[in-house]
Amino acid sequence: MEDTLTERSINVKFRSSNGDAFDMCFDPGQLTVQQLKERLVTQISIPADNMRLVYSGRVLKDEDMVDLYGVKEGHTIHVVRGAANRAAEQAANVTPTTSTQRNVNGTATNPFGNNHFGT
Repeated sequence: MEDTLTERSINVKFRSSNGDAFDMCFDPGQLTVQQLKERLVTQISIPADNMRLVYSGRVLKDEDMVDLYGVKEGHTIHVVRGAANRAAEQAANVTPTTSTQRNVNGTATNPFGNNHFGT
């Protein structure tokens, strides 16, 4: 994917959690965070799905345009390794199941005991 520079393109510094640093020039109004991550893969040894971008204390969301975060010329975006997005989404979508406990007779157990009020 070739970078298309525009008059809105800015030069941004990237710093990884292992201390690596590099610059990249791009138009923040033309890229989503996910697209930016895909470009960063060539510079850093973290897969895009495991990459987290942090700017001004905020984790950038994949579906947002980069310019939503107000990234400025010469500022630094931190790149950290995190859990893969798909695994996190799957974990969030898991619905816990409930089961009714049964006693040895096969009838449902009463969690409040066998008090037969009013009988």
